[in-house]
Amino acid sequence: MRRPVRSLLALCLALLMLTLAGMPVAGAEDPPTFDQRIPTMATIMQAVGQRAEDETLQPVRDSLERIADMKQQISTLRETARQADSRINKLRRSAPAVEPLPLPNAGIPAMEKALDSAQRRLSETQSRLSQLETELTKLTMQPTQLRDDIARLEGELDNLAASFPAQANDQALSPSLLTQAARYRLLDTEISLRQTKLQTHPMRLALLAAERDQLRGLQRTLQARVDVLIQRLGRSRLLSADQATAETLRAIEQADSRHPMIRNLAAENAALADELTALARALDEVSRDNENTLRQLEDVETLYRSAQTQIEIAGVGQTLNRVLHEQRKRLPDLQAYRQQARTRSEQIAQTRLRQFQIDEKRRQLADTAQAARARLQDEDPQLQLDTRQTDRLLAEAELLLDSQKDLLEQLSRSYLTLIDRLSQLDLSQKRLTQIGADYTRLLDENLLWIASDLPIRSAWFVELFNELTALTDPARWQRVRHATLIEAQSRPLIVALALLTLLATVWSRPKLRRYLQWTGTEVGNPAHDRFSLTVGAALASFVLALPLPILAGLLGWMLQQQGSNDRFVWGLSDGLIHAAWISWVIESFRRLASRGGVLEAHFRWQPQTRELLYRNLRWLVILTALATVLMRLAAADPRGLSMPVLGRAVYIVFSVALVVFIARIFHPARGVLGAWLQSHHEGWAWRGRNLSYVLLLASASVLAVMPIFGYTYTAVHLQSRAFFTGWLLAASALVISLLIRGLSVSLRHIEVARAGQELIDHLRPAPEEPPAHATGGEGATLPSREPMMDLETMNEQVRALLKLALSVMVLGGLYVIWSDIFGALKVLDRITLWSITAPSGGDAPPTVQAITLGSIGLALVALALTVSAARNIPGLLEVLVLQRQSVDAGTRYAATLLSRYAIFLVGLVVVVNQLGIDWSKAQWLVAALSVGLGFGLQEIVANFVAGIIILFERPIRIGDTVTVGGVSGTVSRIRIRATTILDWDRKELIVPNKSFVTDSIINWTLSDLVTRTIIPVGIAYGSDTQKALSVMV
Repeated sequence: MRRPVRSLLALCLALLMLTLAGMPVAGAEDPPTFDQRIPTMATIMQAVGQRAEDETLQPVRDSLERIADMKQQISTLRETARQADSRINKLRRSAPAVEPLPLPNAGIPAMEKALDSAQRRLSETQSRLSQLETELTKLTMQPTQLRDDIARLEGELDNLAASFPAQANDQALSPSLLTQAARYRLLDTEISLRQTKLQTHPMRLALLAAERDQLRGLQRTLQARVDVLIQRLGRSRLLSADQATAETLRAIEQADSRHPMIRNLAAENAALADELTALARALDEVSRDNENTLRQLEDVETLYRSAQTQIEIAGVGQTLNRVLHEQRKRLPDLQAYRQQARTRSEQIAQTRLRQFQIDEKRRQLADTAQAARARLQDEDPQLQLDTRQTDRLLAEAELLLDSQKDLLEQLSRSYLTLIDRLSQLDLSQKRLTQIGADYTRLLDENLLWIASDLPIRSAWFVELFNELTALTDPARWQRVRHATLIEAQSRPLIVALALLTLLATVWSRPKLRRYLQWTGTEVGNPAHDRFSLTVGAALASFVLALPLPILAGLLGWMLQQQGSNDRFVWGLSDGLIHAAWISWVIESFRRLASRGGVLEAHFRWQPQTRELLYRNLRWLVILTALATVLMRLAAADPRGLSMPVLGRAVYIVFSVALVVFIARIFHPARGVLGAWLQSHHEGWAWRGRNLSYVLLLASASVLAVMPIFGYTYTAVHLQSRAFFTGWLLAASALVISLLIRGLSVSLRHIEVARAGQELIDHLRPAPEEPPAHATGGEGATLPSREPMMDLETMNEQVRALLKLALSVMVLGGLYVIWSDIFGALKVLDRITLWSITAPSGGDAPPTVQAITLGSIGLALVALALTVSAARNIPGLLEVLVLQRQSVDAGTRYAATLLSRYAIFLVGLVVVVNQLGIDWSKAQWLVAALSVGLGFGLQEIVANFVAGIIILFERPIRIGDTVTVGGVSGTVSRIRIRATTILDWDRKELIVPNKSFVTDSIINWTLSDLVTRTIIPVGIAYGSDTQKALSVMV
């Protein structure tokens, strides 16, 4: 019994102790909470008020102002949410007032005024509606951002509260504590503001949606009003013009048997009436075009703002990406609008000129009575009529002139209206072009690097089988056959001409092949070789490639004329037309590479290289044509957003085949460039041949694999540009080969002609010397023949010019091909690698420059261009400029070397700027380098400076004969560090440049090529010195 009692007593004692421990101790207080430790708003405001002149409290004052502003926003949000239901009901019940339409029989000026008012209000409504759509888009995505902001601000608030002193209220508040407290209250208010926004979000969203719906209804009403007014105004103008035409016709009928002046005036009025009718139709057409443009502008602007807002808030996701791809296809043709803008400027100028002429005629008809008398006097000065007949004739003329004056006034007003409408249309289309370009740029910047399709899964193969089954549907091909027969029956002449052309090309193929073989045998024959043979062989190759492209193009054109409403027929026609062009280009190159063709016989390609290209182009042309047809056909499927399943499969197969083609053709040893690389084994192309080959194969392989992971749009976009780039380079190589071939033939003909002339001169007997008396003393001197230009120099100069012109054209073509990709490269500017802070002048805060991946890319491009320019521009300078001047070889060498240094210096500055390195940041580096140069690199720097001195002072030049350190020879090269001297044994001596500046040298040809050479000759003692001297002399 005692043990349970003891246990019960122990339990009661423990409970009693716990109760006592939980009771507050007299004199002890709870530790203050975070909010209790931080001064209240009243305390902060009182402290700030007591220190009104303290400048250190300005941040606190700014925080208090922001807190008051946010509290006002909170109050406004709550009031808006409270009144949201009543405002929504009011918006739904009421509609904005719209002015009534003018009566149908109202005058043209009244309807024009009503139309201008309606269009102005419609534009304002569309602008407000676009703003509402943007606000709705932002408001729809706001809750996620608000929750993230609340979480972030609460974390900042907790950190700030934890760092606040525990007994802050008991101490005098210092400026730093007041700033910290104001910051805490500001964060707390910001959290309240975001929580209020989150709580009132549904009401505000519903209210904006109601306002949008009301504006949409107003927009529809105003748009219908504008359409009605345009129709009525057009009918009124045409009616007015028809009435004027009818009046002039009646005047002409009445004037048939009257005086010639009356008939002429009636005819002039008829012409003006016809012009007024044509002008009324033009006004109606321009008004409709303007309305259509404004509608497109409103749609594109709405889409642009919506896409911009969504991208800024949430980025481009998979769903938004598909929508943007679809919108990209529906964008208007901006190039057509740009072309119309160029022609419209001329149209406006012509309209202004015609309106000026109309006003001049109106001014002349201010007094119609006087104008009638002057007209009568001008047309028939010898007229003899009595007073009554003259008065009647003048009265009729005055009536016609009054009618003409009315017509001119109507024309003047109509032309003024037309100028105004054309100006409005021009402004609208320019705005549409600008918005469309901005929208296109936005899409290009974001769509290229985002997956356009889902990655390939097992279901993809099922869908591919379904699409292949649908492709072979007999009903579709029956529609193709039906459309072809209908077009052949409706345009038999064009079809017959195309078929005759096809038959002519097929019939001429044997003759063209024989012509190709014949031109190949004539090449190299000095008596018969002509550049026209090469041109003719190239044209024959192009004609030999025509039959199949003509047939495909004809079928595509026929289907295009009939299949505009059938997506399958239209896609097939589009594919056939594109396949015709592409296959003709590839087949033309294959014909150039045929046996005995242009590449082998005229350009002297090796047979195995020519055969390699010929065999691979044979299967490539078939595969490319088939892939083009299928991909264009697949793109016409309305289910596809970027590329359907069939198009993606065809693209992958074609890309894999293209990788095989590149691997065979561009192999550094066995490819078509193998012989050229062997002949340039000391250049950069030879050294980088393997790396270039690997990069080319890797790029093609990546483009082939990208659609597997869903990047179909990106792969197709990049491969099409790479495809066009390849054919641009191939066409450029063909053109430069043709030009060099023509140059070689021309130089060979000049050389043969010179050799023949020299042979004739050599065989011609020398003329007898004229007698002395015939010349008046000494014999007459025959005129010397003009010096002939060196053919090697001519060859170098012309080749340099050709390469320069072709390089400029290729660079321009590359810019056109890749220009729409440049916008997408801006994504590299979003990848920041590091940042550089640069101090600003005065009190401005320092600027922060972000060095992005795009900056590194631009620096690499600038470096590559610098190296290329430094390698080529000095040579072009020497060939095109310096060789034409009267300067010696040493001067030319110095100029080219200094220009190379200057190019490297400019390129280095550009690269350094792209990397964000300025002089203030590089001073320490320069100082460190200066110390290092002073100790370890002083000899190299001394030689470099000495080389610059040699180039400017020119104590030695290329080609000079010098003696340095007991070694004599000819200066062959002057480099940055050393100069090369070639001695009489053909040995090259490398002499540091410093030796030519600090040591003594002998330059035998510095200022005069004539010099004295002492040659000691020894003979045996006792020899006859006089005889030895005579033998040597």
